[in-house]
Amino acid sequence: MEYRTGDIIKARMDRYPFIFHYGIVVVTNGKVNIIHNKPDEKNEYGGNIVCYTPGKFFSTRQLVSIQHTKISKERILKVVEQNKSRPFNLLTFNCEHFIYEIKDGTPSSPQVRYWLFNIVGFLIVITSFLNRIKKTKHFLFLPKG
Repeated sequence: MEYRTGDIIKARMDRYPFIFHYGIVVVTNGKVNIIHNKPDEKNEYGGNIVCYTPGKFFSTRQLVSIQHTKISKERILKVVEQNKSRPFNLLTFNCEHFIYEIKDGTPSSPQVRYWLFNIVGFLIVITSFLNRIKKTKHFLFLPKG
């Protein structure tokens, strides 16, 4: 596969197949690397932005898509430099936040918004259901005796 600097990689994680992981390609002197924000690995600055070969990146992930962009190597490295010591945070600085910051200048994670929306919606439905049971005195289990 031929990668170009600025390609945004979307991959499905083997360990969590319902979650996507993102990285961005940087090609230097023909050598391809994928830079990404990985929660369980620290870089030399104490942050979680790391650089992998495609082989290492895809050793635990399956490619979903590649978005070709015109993002420059300079832009990517500038954002890496600004965030090199920043720790991974699922809600405020995950792999998707990192890519959106490079791409649009603003960290964002549609996945986090999606999951939070669905979790909150589920909790509202369950709470409503339990309140209705409580008010109507219908019990799922009757006591013995």
